[in-house]
Amino acid sequence: MDPCSGEGIALEMLSDTLREQGGNVKSYAVELEESRYEEAKQVLDHVIHDGYENLRTQPMFSLLWLNPPYQDGVRFVSRQPVQ
Repeated sequence: MDPCSGEGIALEMLSDTLREQGGNVKSYAVELEESRYEEAKQVLDHVIHDGYENLRTQPMFSLLWLNPPYQDGVRFVSRQPVQ
């Protein structure tokens, strides 16, 4: 389960690796942004088009992939130690 899947690439890679090792894997994901949701639908088993904050689940997942959501154009500022 990835509540912020983006295009689903990270969860797809993880799912494929687990399947190659004999795992019975079904991928579940949530993505808010429309074009990323459409991409994720092509590579994952189940994708919901909504925000993670609206997600409610049953206790059925054995792995939760927490890949934080990133927005286009976000700038990160390097923090320098205070002297």
